Order: sequence, then structure tokens, then C-alpha cells
Amino acid sequence: LQPYQLKLKDFDLIIIGTPIWSGTFAPAIRTFLMQEKIEHKKIALFYCFTVKRGRISNHFKKALKGNNIISEIGFKEPLQEELELIQKRIKRWVQKLLNCMATDK
Repeated sequence: LQPYQLKLKDFDLIIIGTPIWSGTFAPAIRTFLMQEKIEHKKIALFYCFTVKRGRISNHFKKALKGNNIISEIGFKEPLQEELELIQKRIKRWVQKLLNCMATDK
């Protein structure tokens, strides 16, 4: 992992993205989750994969226990999909996140 200055305790929502490798998140994400003490946060997840998602949701739930996973979105072979369709899905997902955050205020 590259050094970073963010303090996760300062954020209400944390968005984590990863490719799916062998049914789970990438090793760099595993390292990040092991190094950071993430608790009592809203979490949004996005990931891409080539064949299937595997048990990625279960892996994240286990690694992020004590947090609230509010949304997930996955993209199967995103470079093979039509860009406009991906953009529409992303916009809907971001709007969902914004709505979720707005209802909490």
C-alpha cells in the first residue's frame, strides 16, 4: 500500500473498491482492512469480476464486522460493457448513496 494521510475516523461513509480475485478482494484491500480499525461506519462497496462474484459479500461482511454495509455494486467485465450502461448504473448507485446519507441528517 502507498502511504496515505486520511484518518478514517473523520468520515461517516467509506467507499471501498476492488477487483475480485479467486472469489475475494485483492490482497491490497485485505492488508488495508487488517491495518485499519474500521468501526461503526457506513460502507459502500464496488467491485469488478470476470466470471462471477464468488462470496465477495460474505468476505466483506466478515472483514467489516461492526459496520453497516449500505450498498454494493458489481461489474462483470466492465471493459467489455457499453460505457453508457456502466455510467447509468454508477449514477444510480451514487444517487442511492447520496439519498442514504441525506436521510441520516
